Amino acid sequence: MNRDFFVRLAFATHRVADALPEGEEVREEMKDSANTILVDLILFTEKDALSGEKKRMLLPQLARQIDILLVYLNKAKSEGWIDPSNFSLLAVEYRKLRELLSIF
Repeated sequence: MNRDFFVRLAFATHRVADALPEGEEVREEMKDSANTILVDLILFTEKDALSGEKKRMLLPQLARQIDILLVYLNKAKSEGWIDPSNFSLLAVEYRKLRELLSIF
C-alpha cells in the first residue's frame, strides 16, 4: 500500500459519500474521516515526515479514525443509502489498513 492507494481509497470514499442523500450528516462525516485518515496515513508512511515516537503516537488516533469511518459506512449500509458492493469494498480495504497498523 502506498500514497497512490491511500488517495484512491479516500477518493472512493468521497464518491460513495456523495451518493448519500442530501442533508445527511453522515455524508460530510464520512468525507472528513476519509480526509483525516488520508493525511495521517501519508504522514505515517513518509520516511522523514515524523519521528518514530510521533508515528507511534499517531497509530491509535489513526486506528480510531478508521473505526469511526467504518461506523459511518455501516450506518449508510443499514439505511440502504449505498450499494452493498461499494460498502463491502471500502470496508474491506479500511479493515486491511486497520490490521496492517496493528502490526506496528
